[in-house]
Amino acid sequence: MIWTTAVIYCVLGADVPTGSPVSSGTINVIVIPNVVTLKQRDHLRLMCVVENRGKSDLTIRHSPHDSVGDYGQLLVRKGDTWQGLLTMQEQALGGPICGKMVGRALLAGSAYAEFSAVLRHGDSFLFEAPGKYELRAAVRLPDGVLTSRPVTITVESRSPEDQRRIKDAADALPRLDIRDLRWPLPEQLKRLEDVGGNIGRDLRNIKTLQEYASTGTIEGKHVPVDSVCEVLRKRLDPVSWETGMQLVGQHFMNREDRQGMTAVAQALTHDSSRRHAILRHLRFLADPTAPHWSIRRDFGQPGDERVDSD
Repeated sequence: MIWTTAVIYCVLGADVPTGSPVSSGTINVIVIPNVVTLKQRDHLRLMCVVENRGKSDLTIRHSPHDSVGDYGQLLVRKGDTWQGLLTMQEQALGGPICGKMVGRALLAGSAYAEFSAVLRHGDSFLFEAPGKYELRAAVRLPDGVLTSRPVTITVESRSPEDQRRIKDAADALPRLDIRDLRWPLPEQLKRLEDVGGNIGRDLRNIKTLQEYASTGTIEGKHVPVDSVCEVLRKRLDPVSWETGMQLVGQHFMNREDRQGMTAVAQALTHDSSRRHAILRHLRFLADPTAPHWSIRRDFGQPGDERVDSD
């Protein structure tokens, strides 16, 4: 995984999504898909990253359109206009969440990531027809709204029978955006693994993560806590790895496994709300009497703590 002016990710030796930031001085906004080739009626995982390459801290405001995500708005091009998207989680809940959330402090030299998955646009599947689709992200900063460069997604055809099976499981599909590895997937959803595309890929990834959470093994082989991050990195595309590691971090939090939480916090590429929660929980376990709401800094840097808006 290489970070330069353009962000380059190698996905399972096949699709290579690229996200080029649109810069406002020293601030970059990048939207990165987990793959750039889908099949009809697939969902898509996305990572939106805000990089502060300057020397001053800043605040990321709430969504510019009071809609998708804590700090970012996902948009899809429809003709000559860009229209907002609801995430799979928001679709399941019936509307936008976190649109009025207080801004996050972004420290100088740091990057903050938000993760989401998109499946539908209105009452229809977003990636219903084969063709090219463009998506971008917008983030509200103190000086205004900054947008990423668009990313192009190619959608390939899928057999009518597989399309029917996906439509029949439409109510269960939001469960792919799993929030806790203890949550079982519906059998109707598990049976879609053979439709391939991003749905099949995600179901295989979730199966791997849930196996590790329940048994400490991957494909039946024991994986030590201090090795799980790198073992999973070799198996998952980079965006799915980032989201998966946050789920593994939640698993270690549930078990109050300090070694596991530390490993995940150190391995994650960017700050995120889940990484902040892991670090807060580590501080709480170390000293339950100390205040924990406002201190955050990259873990493992003694004496380098600074105030942030945890």
